[in-house]
Amino acid sequence: SKGDTEMNKAVETVLGGIEKVMLQPLGILTDNLTAPLEDRRKMRKQALHSYISSIEKREDLDPLMKAAFIDNARQFLREYSNKSDIVQLAIEKLSDDIDDIKAPSEEWLSRFFEEAKHVSKREIQKIWARILAGELEEPDSIPIKLLRVVAEMDKEQAKTFKAICN
Repeated sequence: SKGDTEMNKAVETVLGGIEKVMLQPLGILTDNLTAPLEDRRKMRKQALHSYISSIEKREDLDPLMKAAFIDNARQFLREYSNKSDIVQLAIEKLSDDIDDIKAPSEEWLSRFFEEAKHVSKREIQKIWARILAGELEEPDSIPIKLLRVVAEMDKEQAKTFKAICN
């Protein structure tokens, strides 16, 4: 549908199309951001389970290597899921005309996602989504230093910050 096409275009603008490359090792060709959150999480879990099963069956890997591959895949998928959820929340916050979003600098996006990948609590993800949406609407409006400050906030500080931003 037209809405799905626009959403995919927005995601490619935000992530530079990298989400497809990142997910191929886990057997996911695309992470459908138009699907409900629980469906997306279920798809990710199934992909991870499939990947782990394929690693466990490999006879050419010693147990330590298998454990390393599995641990790495779990961490990768957890971090990717956090980033993906934040991107979806940010896109939902953007104005209706999603074609007007502009890609932030590579440095800004790199630093943003380096911090955002650790954020799994929905309440905190919403704060990161507001930051991303603001930068997509007006590149260079959110200083990189602010990303480090937000990353260091605890739950109470984040609530206060969110209240100030509203």
